[in-house]
Amino acid sequence: MQSAEGSYRRILAGLLFGLLAYTAWKQIQGQRLASSWGWALLSVLLTLAYISMPDSIAGGGVVRPRLGLLSYLALFGLFATVPYSSSIKWSLVATGSVLSLALITFRLDKYQTINSGVEEFCSVAAYIPYGSTFLPLTFGHAQQMPNGEKYVTYIDVFTHAGGYPSVDKHLISVENYEAQTGYFPLIWKSGCDVLPRGNDLPPTWSTTLPSLLARPDYVLVWASHDTPSPEPISAQIARRNLAQAYRLVYRSRSGLAELYQRRHHS
Repeated sequence: MQSAEGSYRRILAGLLFGLLAYTAWKQIQGQRLASSWGWALLSVLLTLAYISMPDSIAGGGVVRPRLGLLSYLALFGLFATVPYSSSIKWSLVATGSVLSLALITFRLDKYQTINSGVEEFCSVAAYIPYGSTFLPLTFGHAQQMPNGEKYVTYIDVFTHAGGYPSVDKHLISVENYEAQTGYFPLIWKSGCDVLPRGNDLPPTWSTTLPSLLARPDYVLVWASHDTPSPEPISAQIARRNLAQAYRLVYRSRSGLAELYQRRHHS
């Protein structure tokens, strides 16, 4: 978060605490609604879970931020059980609108920078036929976006950006990590799992697996020129596999995106 967002966070917290105080005051006045206690209890329980739960459990990750988000959403259910005068309603609408616009303003320059990269990432879709199998491989974290601005982050937004061209062109994205876990609706059949579990960058991938899905029609290589020197073993393996079975059909303007087509593709 930037320093300006720190001020935004404090203002928003003050607004939420003010609404909590207003709700409590209405309860003290005797305007009791049974549903208020249910929402209040739910929010308290979610908050306690946020404080006490580990960040990873039962194979799932990022648990605590999700519980924290739910605890805030439960507060809105609580606030909705209390009557408001017309002036308070319009004040809340105006304040919420201003805060939302402020947050967008804080992040607008970052959105514009990242969007230039996303557009270049998705430019490969024009060269992929509908219904093809598709594997996006991230070789490294791009340090500079096509608009010339630096891209510094600890969560790479391009890790699963292959979903955009996949949706646009009805592609079968064999990068989908959910099918590897066993607890999502999508599950790989035996021998069809293209990418092994692990955090290699890029993931270790072999074109010699027997399954057709293990040899996708098209492979997108993202940020290969940002790969550190010497190259990781996983990057060397991926390049060797591409050279054996694929040919380059498109390179984006800045060179961040390279699209490879499987040889003898029909």
